[in-house]
Amino acid sequence: MEKKKTGVGKSHVPIHDGSTALPGFVRSPFKMEGRKQLVFVGIVLLAIAVAAYLLVPYQILLLAYSIYAVLLLMTYLTIWLDGASEMREPAKSPKKWPSVTIIIPSFNAGHTIFKCLEHCKALRYKGKLEIMVIDDGSTDGSAQKLAKMKGISFLTMKNSNSKAGVLNYGIARAKSEIIACVDSDTYANADVLEKTVPYFYEDKKIGSVVVFINAANPKSLIQRVQELEYWVSFGFYFKTVDYVDGLHVTPGPMALYRRQVFERIGPMDEHNITEDLEIGLRMRQAGWKIKACHAAMVYTEVPATLTTLFNQRLRWFRGGLMNILTYNHLFLNPRFGALGMFTMPMVLTSGLFAALFTLWTVLDWVRGAAVGALPILSNLTAYLPVALRGPPADILMINSVALVAIIPVFIWCFFLYSGFKIASRKPSVHYAVPALILLFLYPALLGITFLAAYAYELSGRKYKW
Repeated sequence: MEKKKTGVGKSHVPIHDGSTALPGFVRSPFKMEGRKQLVFVGIVLLAIAVAAYLLVPYQILLLAYSIYAVLLLMTYLTIWLDGASEMREPAKSPKKWPSVTIIIPSFNAGHTIFKCLEHCKALRYKGKLEIMVIDDGSTDGSAQKLAKMKGISFLTMKNSNSKAGVLNYGIARAKSEIIACVDSDTYANADVLEKTVPYFYEDKKIGSVVVFINAANPKSLIQRVQELEYWVSFGFYFKTVDYVDGLHVTPGPMALYRRQVFERIGPMDEHNITEDLEIGLRMRQAGWKIKACHAAMVYTEVPATLTTLFNQRLRWFRGGLMNILTYNHLFLNPRFGALGMFTMPMVLTSGLFAALFTLWTVLDWVRGAAVGALPILSNLTAYLPVALRGPPADILMINSVALVAIIPVFIWCFFLYSGFKIASRKPSVHYAVPALILLFLYPALLGITFLAAYAYELSGRKYKW
């Protein structure tokens, strides 16, 4: 469930941006007790980054970042070709299907929740199924309509101020063996439960099963870009990381949990801005596994404008940074297998390097503009010691940078093609413009958002959700 803003002046239809919450929400503080060494490492890395910008030509920084991207993407490609692409769904069905409770939090979701419930009621399932809707003080009239609806358990609460609070309210009252958390703006295919539940019988340590998330009915160009992004992220990436048992998050639109998970590790963190990541990391810390079922598809509403997309991703990245640093003891810890040795380093370094490279790029543009406006500045380096000027950039360096920098684009094209296959879609001219934006412009937006996330966290700026 995403908390929504109510439009003022023109309409009272909630705006979906995935970034706002009720005024009473207070995020959990980030504590660093006993981790002074981590702060010290962060300061050293920042100092190195600043020194690299000041002393090393931008072309060499671009070359270094491109080499990092190539190595990272080649790792994914190797895992994919090693067998991730051939992963199959469980062949056997349980002899007795367990009871399932679907929990749907709702806050001013009248424009989506009835469609969500229509899909939930259409689910095919041989076991006992309960649909529980929990309203968190809606003011759009949806609660009154939901209270009269048949076939659901309708509960109300007031001022939980967080999605996790509503989910915990439902989890504490659900009696089923399996609990499925579904956002009010997410629409599941009829076979979702038939596809996902068997996973829990493959391994007793599987605590959560996540699904293949797609963008629902994308209309704007921004939404169509996200449609492709979701096929790569929740399709190719999740399938690849799942193959090495490295999944670390249970995405909010829909995830299934074994009841024992909450009984053993406790409820979701009600003051966490990305509670789906926090519960995933806490599960992995406790020894539970997370599996991805790509045969089970759901469709979720995605931001329609650049502003709402930025706000959503800013929350995701800030929450990701906070949670990964909180669970930093998993980082490079062989006891946690691929999660500690691959997923955690990859997630942290990807965001860090994207933010640093964005900062380097912006500073290089500023320096170029300043040099163009004030030619005398271009001669200031003549007063620096030779050792501090950095190696000069020549035409051969520029050509080599261009060659290395283009390699990740080709690898990403393969990832995108694989995403099409996982989504059972065929590439066509219709996807040409969104694909070009995803490949060449979208990374810049993500880099800016990563940079903003680091700046906001370091400055201690308050977050609405």
